[in-house]
Formats: sequence, structure tokens, C-alpha cells
Amino acid sequence: MFANTHEPPLMLQTHHGTTPATQHFADGKGFLSTFDNSTPPKLYVICETAEDDAFDQWIDEGFDVTHLHFNNGGPRFKRTLQSLGQGMGLGENFAMPGDAASEVSDTFSKLTAKLCALVAYYPSAIPAPGMKFPGSHDRDAHDKIADRLAWTRCLATVRKGFGAEVELEKIWEEHVELEFSEKDAKATVSTMVAKPYVNHIKTLTGGIGAKDSFRFYVYFFIPSNPPSLNTRLISRTIGVDRIVDEMVLSFKYTQPLPRTLPCVPSTHIHVEVALVSVVCIRGGKPYHECIYLDQASVLVQIGLLDPKVVPKSFKGKVDRGPAVGREAARKVLNEESEPSNEIISGVVGWRRHDRRLWLFQRSSTPTFPPTRLRPPF
Repeated sequence: MFANTHEPPLMLQTHHGTTPATQHFADGKGFLSTFDNSTPPKLYVICETAEDDAFDQWIDEGFDVTHLHFNNGGPRFKRTLQSLGQGMGLGENFAMPGDAASEVSDTFSKLTAKLCALVAYYPSAIPAPGMKFPGSHDRDAHDKIADRLAWTRCLATVRKGFGAEVELEKIWEEHVELEFSEKDAKATVSTMVAKPYVNHIKTLTGGIGAKDSFRFYVYFFIPSNPPSLNTRLISRTIGVDRIVDEMVLSFKYTQPLPRTLPCVPSTHIHVEVALVSVVCIRGGKPYHECIYLDQASVLVQIGLLDPKVVPKSFKGKVDRGPAVGREAARKVLNEESEPSNEIISGVVGWRRHDRRLWLFQRSSTPTFPPTRLRPPF
């Protein structure tokens, strides 16, 4: 393909994951493909060093990864890009995430038969409008949140290119089984990545790293689950690397519950509360879990928070605190179980008259006439 006077393409170094996530293709093996679960999809990653964190993440996700060193680009690097995919059989293809956006987008300005996905980091220029690949914008400084979001989007793009899927639900269910049924803290943590973290947002309880996570599970989580604890799954949303569960918990508060009510003695009161769990899966293992719970509702139910008691600084301005008890959880289970806007109606009233919707607000210095709004329906 190239004249003998040119330097040969760059030498490539291939890395295989030791415990890759299982890749499943849309039609078993993929249309006209030689891929199977023992032959992972081929990925060429452009980065300065194979020690890059993102490089390891691709390996952990089950891809057959080859490192492409940019080395300031140039004709030799471009020839290496042009040679990729040579020797692949019918139905085989590859994907390419990484740096050197300008060189890559220029080389692959037209789609090739073997390149199924391209993710170019840090472009120095927006590609021409006629290109098949869209442009993007970069941030001035590193942002951890943006970095994690970018990883999820890159992974989604590459998996879509290969038509591959990963069974995240099975991975998470195995973890939950050890956590709640087997009640084995050591086994629970062993299913997670080397440095996991658990974060119960409401009270900042949990742990960062395997040691702290194990300590949390063995001392504060597993033994504190009330015998009456019942979990009702309302919905489950599965993404590229995340599982979001919407649940309703119910239990009788008969023993200390440090993750939710630290330092609060048991009251033997029945509690019902809505909860959302966001779990991230990396390389076939749980990476982190963030739990969001309606803490105000729990405090109202056990008697630690009374919405009718208003601080002195708010007296005359607020009739009651904006919190409810178990009604919130029950409305999650059945949207018609409780009326809507009951708290709002204490401050803002709605009246219907002559096909017009009247909005009036109670205040120590009322203004008249009340605002009139036409209904949007």
C-alpha cells in the first residue's frame, strides 16, 4: 500500500483484560461476525501511555485493546491509522477512542467498512460541516463529573458500534443477594472494584475504598437491617454503566439504624419511605452506589420532626414546614392515594370560576384583585 521509501507503520502493543466483562451481541454473535464471548471486540486507543486510567478501563470492560502512541503525529502515524483493519475477516470491525482528534477525524473523514465507532478527544478544531462525525467542545480544566459523564457516553458509542450489550442487572442482583440474603460483608465487597465507594446522601454515611466499605457493611449496614424490612421495587432503569432503582421501603423501627437515623433511639413506629439507588458498574463489577432517601418523611414519621412546629424567625410567614410523612411513599405506590397540592393550598389557593383559573396568595399584606390566569387546557 505504501512505497518502500516510507517508514513502516508504528509497532502496536496489544493488551487483554484478565477478568473482562462479558460482551453479548445483539443477534448472538453479530451479523456476519466471527465475534463470540471468547473473542472480545477490537479497540485501538490513542493515548500517551498504556498506563493511562482510561486505557485500563477499556480493558476492564472486556475489549481487546491495542495502544496507539500519538508521538506528535506525522506521516508515519497517519499511515498507521490507514493500515488499521487490514487482515480482518468478513464482518469483523474495530473502534477507536482517544486523543489526536484532528489527525483521526482527518484520516477517517469518510466511513470505512471496518471502523464501527470513533470517539475523538480534545479536538483542536471543529470538523467541517460535511463530515460524518460531529464536532465537540472542550473544558478549560479537568472536571471529575464531566470526565465520568464523558466516559459513559464513550462507552455507549463504542458498544453501539459493535452491537454489544452487558448484563448489568445480573451483576447487581448477585451483589444484592450477598448483601441482604446471605448477609456476608466480605463477599459483598469482593464483588466490587478495587476502590469502590458507597454514599448514603441523606446522612453522609458509607465508605470510600474496600476497607472502609467493608467496615460500613459489617458494622453499620448489614446487622442494622430491621427484621421487618420490606423492599418494593417500583421501577428499574438500566443504562450503559448504571442501574437506577426506584423503591419504597417499609419497616418497624425496632433497632438502631445508623445509616438512616444515626444516634436516634428506636421508637417501634412503622415507617414507609421512598428511596432511589443509583449504581455504577465498571468492568463487570459494582463501582459505586449513591442512595437518595426522603429523610424529612422518615423524621416526621418517627416524631423527630413536626411540620406544625415553625421556628420563631418564620412565625407569621409560614404556617407549617414543607414536609409530609408516610403519605409520600404511598403516593409513589399509587398516585391517586393522596391528594396533590395540599401543602400548597395552605399558601396558594386555586379557584375555578367562569372557565377561568384564579390564583390568589394569602399574605400578611394581601394585594387585590388576585391574579387571574387562563387555564392552559
